[in-house]
Amino acid sequence: MEGVVEGCLGFLYGLLVVICVGLLLLRVAEGRSGRWLALLVVSGVMLSCLVHSSVLKVGLMSSLCSVIHYVGREEVMLSTLDKAVLITGLWALVNNAGVLGYVCDGEIQPIKMYKRHIDVNFIGSVEITQVFLPLIRQSKGRIISISSLAGEVPLPGFAGYGASKAAINVYNGAIRQELYRWGVRVIIIQPGAFKTNIFGSREQWNSVQEDILSGLSQEVMTSYGEEYIRSMQQRLANMSSASRSDTGPFLEDLKHAILSPRPKHFYYPGAAAWALPLLYRHCPTSLSDRILSTLFMTGDAQPAQLGGS
Repeated sequence: MEGVVEGCLGFLYGLLVVICVGLLLLRVAEGRSGRWLALLVVSGVMLSCLVHSSVLKVGLMSSLCSVIHYVGREEVMLSTLDKAVLITGLWALVNNAGVLGYVCDGEIQPIKMYKRHIDVNFIGSVEITQVFLPLIRQSKGRIISISSLAGEVPLPGFAGYGASKAAINVYNGAIRQELYRWGVRVIIIQPGAFKTNIFGSREQWNSVQEDILSGLSQEVMTSYGEEYIRSMQQRLANMSSASRSDTGPFLEDLKHAILSPRPKHFYYPGAAAWALPLLYRHCPTSLSDRILSTLFMTGDAQPAQLGGS
């Protein structure tokens, strides 16, 4: 009789594992983020392997199924009636304006490009936030800023752009704490690589490229070489072509940030948006630097003094 009971418990445990995995796949198929749910499943299975009691194993997996079902279920969103959203607010302000301009080494990026990054990506966002904050406070609304993984992870070629986005992250982190007592939510969305107009056009690249070439000192020009500087356009083209065309994950996170009764403080739509920060935070700096350089310093061109022509 004891063997029959053990066999039934073993079958039930296996069935619950299948249900857990099935629920996880269902949530992913529905477009919901499943990375920490996957970690939860793996941790639960590993933990259950260390438990010898069949009853405890079944109980553990039952609890795991309930957690996955609860956190993955469809959330009831707030009504949009009498609420306005300003995308750069009455109920919500979405700070979306931003410029990338060009991707190039920090030494050869013109100072006016650094200033433009700061003016548009940071100062512009602060100004529009201050203008609408009285209305946001009155409605106990929320401020949503579109940042970038470059604001958390230092990426080669993104010195100016990343610095402006890092400033946005710190600014929003500070006012998030200050405005909480007013009932205002401050949210940061840090998307991965999505195909948008921020990359600009070939004509714009050519214009910035000529500005760079005409403004460099002879010493810097000799060190880097014109061929290397012109190769930067290919890096932009490669990034644009590798970016994701489906902006669905970003739009779903934006909708949740605007309408959810319990919005998150941070959203990371897109795989790279959470993977690269995880790599940067937890890997030795020498290793993460090597990986990021390999990913973002694409192409065979090298500065003239380092072996380029």
